[in-house]
Amino acid sequence: MFRRGVLGILLLLWGNVALCEENPFLRQWKNFQEDYAEQLEELAKWCEENDLPEQAEKARQYLQKPFDEDKVYVAILPQQMNKMALSKKKGKKSSKKGDEETPAKTIGEQKFFKLREKASLYLLNQSRKAVRAGHISLGFDFLMKALEENPDNEAARKILGYRKFRDQWLSDFEVSQIQAKKVYHEQFGWIPRAHVKRYEAGERFFRGQWISAEEDAEFHRSIENGWVIETAHYKIVTNHSIEEGVKLGENLEKLYRVWKQLFLGYYATPQQVVALFEGKPGLATPQAKHQVYFFRTRQDYNNHLRAKNPQIEMSLGLYSTGTKIAYFFGGEDYDIRTMFHEATHQLFQESRKTDLAAGRLGNFWTIEGIAVTMESLHDEGNYHVVGGFDDERMLAARLRYRGGFYVPLEMLALMDTRRFQYHPEVVALYSQSAGLTHFFIFHENGLYRDALAQILRDVYTGKNRITSIPQYTGKTYRELDEEFQTYITRHAEALKNWRFEE
Repeated sequence: MFRRGVLGILLLLWGNVALCEENPFLRQWKNFQEDYAEQLEELAKWCEENDLPEQAEKARQYLQKPFDEDKVYVAILPQQMNKMALSKKKGKKSSKKGDEETPAKTIGEQKFFKLREKASLYLLNQSRKAVRAGHISLGFDFLMKALEENPDNEAARKILGYRKFRDQWLSDFEVSQIQAKKVYHEQFGWIPRAHVKRYEAGERFFRGQWISAEEDAEFHRSIENGWVIETAHYKIVTNHSIEEGVKLGENLEKLYRVWKQLFLGYYATPQQVVALFEGKPGLATPQAKHQVYFFRTRQDYNNHLRAKNPQIEMSLGLYSTGTKIAYFFGGEDYDIRTMFHEATHQLFQESRKTDLAAGRLGNFWTIEGIAVTMESLHDEGNYHVVGGFDDERMLAARLRYRGGFYVPLEMLALMDTRRFQYHPEVVALYSQSAGLTHFFIFHENGLYRDALAQILRDVYTGKNRITSIPQYTGKTYRELDEEFQTYITRHAEALKNWRFEE
């Protein structure tokens, strides 16, 4: 699955950093990887000499992570600061004069920590150089690698909007909740610390008095009187339950974190990105929280939306540009992929000034293509992951291409919203859009990822031009069609026994 040669090996060890062989950062990246591997081998040998076989193996296996070139990985960062980082912050020493000699195991851990700390500083510096050179996706990839090496890299954390608070890395929203004497409960979200025991016992605080959970549910039976659950970037109104609203909020925040990494070049100008990475003011003030309605049942959802959406029964979720609200419902028909799809539309529509009729000038395929791609969001170990050549949307795209369906990219780019949605082969167009979006994000380890962000920016701001795709990619439509053919027909043997429902 991975490309052969030194570059392929290095990418296999480290992950899908967005670069290609012509990228000027390649030589420095390769040199860094080779030096880092040598230092880890030296540490492994030291550990063996000091009878620390487990630490030696850990050092040797450190870079050998099973990354897939057709996925984007966003590390799930720890909230609590590392003990070693805390000791350093507080000026503590590992030993004092007169104390017993520091154990070899502790010394080994300190050596490993210092190696990763040094790598983190280097990667942060590379991230800044990359964004100054106009490689926004590459810069963000380097930034996230810097935080994988050292989650307590303060300058890197600041770029992502975190700050140190009581030995933890928190967002401004989280700090405000703690300062209001609230705690985050995995079932109930942010509630006053003094209420935790009573909530866990089945009581609820409503209009200044304590009532039972059953009485509380009765008061919030209609969406108009629903519970309001707030996260850092979302305001969720639900008549389902507090617990399900909190779960939805966590998934929406996951989507937001991954989307923010992939499409920084969409919602921020190059100048704003450079300022952000340099630790200077520059990025626009965050807009109002995204609004979401989450209904207890499909029937509640249908009843609320039917008047303005006569075919609402056919949907599993909806984002309305008119109300600027995303609508979902719980129960057996709840579909998390649809939720990610519609919430992606919401993020693109509301994260900058946009045209409410985005797609009316063509390239409508990009709007649906990125939404179906984000449906693949899931967790793998300590990472949020998007993509996968075997995701169901990509499998359908590959199978349809093999079956002979393909609208040349130049013709597809001319399709506006209506021509796309009323096309006799609209389902196949959705599959092709998924395949093309995947291509733009992952081909040559992210070669066209920044271009896609710029194309989407043109589409959503109503400035779309037929020249957008060749302008931002530097390739003709025919060249892109040929590259896509090579890309989409890889690993054809995997399609042998796969089928999809029409």
